[in-house]
Amino acid sequence: MQTNYIKGLKNIPLTMKKRIKEESMTINDRIREDYGTLTHFCRKNGINITTLKVVLSGHGTSKPLAKKLKKMGYIKNIDELRKIRQAVLERKAV
Repeated sequence: MQTNYIKGLKNIPLTMKKRIKEESMTINDRIREDYGTLTHFCRKNGINITTLKVVLSGHGTSKPLAKKLKKMGYIKNIDELRKIRQAVLERKAV
């Protein structure tokens, strides 16, 4: 069986890119559904696991990581990560 791949993205099947993710799922859940673990996702895509965890928890930012997540279809725009960060900052302020 031949799998179609997106131009410029070697390891990402076209079906994954086209699939519409549920709004209730977090980015962590989406990655785990596709790759099994965050560690496996990071190894396959050359991402530092610590950076990924910090960004997804909202305690830090990484523009290159945000661009990769957007390119892979896990976020629609970079503002989604900013919303997570803002929510964390609001919790700290209270």
